[in-house]
Amino acid sequence: MNRVSSLVAIAASILLLTACGPKPVVDDSPPEASPTPVETVEPAEDDEPEPPSDVLFTVTAATTDETGSPVTITMTGHAPQHWNATGRESVKNDFIAGCTALGGGSVWEVGAPLTDATLDTYGSTLMVIDIDSTPAGRSFEAIDLLAGSFYYQQVGFGNIQPVTDIDGCTAGSRLASTGSASIITDYETGDSDGDLAQWLTGSYGFAAVYGSSTTFTSCTTELTPLAATYDLASITGWDAAMSTPTQCWIGYQGE
Repeated sequence: MNRVSSLVAIAASILLLTACGPKPVVDDSPPEASPTPVETVEPAEDDEPEPPSDVLFTVTAATTDETGSPVTITMTGHAPQHWNATGRESVKNDFIAGCTALGGGSVWEVGAPLTDATLDTYGSTLMVIDIDSTPAGRSFEAIDLLAGSFYYQQVGFGNIQPVTDIDGCTAGSRLASTGSASIITDYETGDSDGDLAQWLTGSYGFAAVYGSSTTFTSCTTELTPLAATYDLASITGWDAAMSTPTQCWIGYQGE
């Protein structure tokens, strides 16, 4: 056998052996995708609807503390509610306790114990008034807080000084330092039917104490849409603004 014939025979043998050997297994299926993480979505809780605002007005005055630095005082008046309104027991209890400490009674029955029965008999409606002043911790000459009428009772809480010139809860309150405070004013009709519009007979804001050197460098007042639902024009002498160097208030100013 010549050289060429030998090479051909060897090549044929190799091909034959290759054809008879095991073939590699080829997987033609696509690769499996990595599992996608499942995001757990918590069911959204129903948002609690905010109760409608009961704010009637704000009165904001700028003055100075005892060092001459500026301070800002804001009074916010909330709509009155009947003395036994749902959710207002703490307001009623605070008023009774505070007014009793100052002498108690009713404007219709001076000297009588102040109780639930008294409030019911004379048609009490209670008005909450907030006072916020900044920066906190400043002192200044006392400022009279107008928070209703001298004919009706009121009690202050927080950094408020009661005026004690008159016995009882009708003398009013004063502010002599910045921070947070509140007043509860009691309006009474004289019979068991309370009048939620009686707040219109009051005045609200700030006045320099007679003889003091207090002045107000600015005075801003705002009536809310809720206040507009009351018949302001029905009260002769009611005004939306009284702004002078020594007064900053709204409400009844006299006929």
